[in-house]
Amino acid sequence: MTEEPRVEAYGTVVVFEDRYGNRWDLIQPVGGHGGHGGR
Repeated sequence: MTEEPRVEAYGTVVVFEDRYGNRWDLIQPVGGHGGHGGR
């Protein structure tokens, strides 16, 4: 983890950095699920 988790309007965001220096934003959407059109 490269920074502390933060809460945005669309959900909770955590940024990780992989072994090659690429940064990945992992997002947990508001409501706790990804949902695909309510299916």
